[in-house]
Amino acid sequence: MLKVAAVANEEDSARTTKQSDFFSALPLTSVLFESVHLSIGFITHFLIFKTLLLIVKLH
Repeated sequence: MLKVAAVANEEDSARTTKQSDFFSALPLTSVLFESVHLSIGFITHFLIFKTLLLIVKLH
């Protein structure tokens, strides 16, 4: 049981190092992707909110 946990822990740490290596290789790209993603989400929510307000005002 302990051996299984140790192996799983090693796999987790290996996986996180792979992910951090990937993101450290592309720092600018990931930052750009996050900012674009956040701005698209913000604009979408803003438009939905405005549309709902307009519908409420019209009724």
